Amino acid sequence: MTIENVAPADAAPPWRRVSNACVIGGSILAAAGLCAGGVFLIVPFALQADTLAANTAVLSVASILLIYGALLVWVGRALHKNRLRAPFQLPAPSIFLGALFLTLAIGQTILFINILPALWFPVWHVLASLLFPLAVLSFSARRLDATSTRSVLAQFTWGGLVTIGLALILELIVGGFLMLLAALGIAVILGQDALDNFIQTFTRAPTDMEQLVEIILQQPLAASIAGGAALLLIILLVPLLEELLKSIGVAPLLRGRARQAFLPTRGSAVLWGLAAGAGFAFSENLLNGQGALNNPNAQTGVWASAMILRAGTSLMHMVMTATVAVGWHEALVARHPIRLPLLLLAAVLAHAIWNTVALLQGSVSATRTADTALASASTVLSVLTLALLALLFIGYIYWLRSLLQWARRSAASIST
Repeated sequence: MTIENVAPADAAPPWRRVSNACVIGGSILAAAGLCAGGVFLIVPFALQADTLAANTAVLSVASILLIYGALLVWVGRALHKNRLRAPFQLPAPSIFLGALFLTLAIGQTILFINILPALWFPVWHVLASLLFPLAVLSFSARRLDATSTRSVLAQFTWGGLVTIGLALILELIVGGFLMLLAALGIAVILGQDALDNFIQTFTRAPTDMEQLVEIILQQPLAASIAGGAALLLIILLVPLLEELLKSIGVAPLLRGRARQAFLPTRGSAVLWGLAAGAGFAFSENLLNGQGALNNPNAQTGVWASAMILRAGTSLMHMVMTATVAVGWHEALVARHPIRLPLLLLAAVLAHAIWNTVALLQGSVSATRTADTALASASTVLSVLTLALLALLFIGYIYWLRSLLQWARRSAASIST
């Protein structure tokens, strides 16, 4: 059964305005992406140092602008002309997984032979960032109710473009506020001199674990205040903001269809959530997956291994967004509003657990070159944190399976 998730061609004027805004906005973004692509071709010959990291960043931004700009134009024209109503389909997930490992092998080989990597490598970074989210989306779409292509593409764009931008802005605002409070606390408790020393040392060598450990030993209270503020942001506030923003794009589709007596199925809600999470994961992989290029001494300094870890983060984002999408379905369609905050809380906690373990893994990796007692145990600790991440990954697979089983239950059980 094909579920129609957007208004027909003769829809009310607001839908026409939405389609026009998508076409205009998407055209601007795509044009900017093409311009950034031109810069990508110039950077390897214009810069003398750090060309690999710089050009990978340029192509990542260009890809975000071009891909999501093109999708906005596509969705806008589909809304205007009532197209792309066919069920969303992708090739078999095994194709995407095979392409992912091939991409990782080619990209790592380019880095190893080191022949114009700034020109050849970034393309493979873009592909590696996209393939695993598409594999999960393909696997899930084959097990869910048919859902219109345009609605799934709209959610993918929402997650990868709108959510990533809003999350970045809000996290900078909230993070800046928290850091200001932490700085005030340090200044009041330890004095301005201690605050200045802490900031100067951290600014001078933010990844120098030896100096950071020395700061902690000399000024443990200052480090505790600053670290507590950072952990509050990364472990609690960031998951809450991201899960709300990623999933909120599902709510208008659910509410609009319910009002028009086109009851959205459970499968559509789950697929919309997975698509929004996939878009977010793709953009985040592009931007955050470059860390291995800038920190080759870390345990994740091998780009391919870093991207494999990003696959776990991608699955986490997709499953958690789908979980909150289920909450929106229960609140707006099944009329069980209490389930939305409960499912949001579960998603935020699971997201926070992943962030905590990933942060521990990154911190342990950063101590490898530090002349401290922790450095000698870094390998063992890194293996333990990687094992925890692997267990979480398996847990998210079973979580996804539960969501798919929930979606396949009879719609007759939903009270309307």
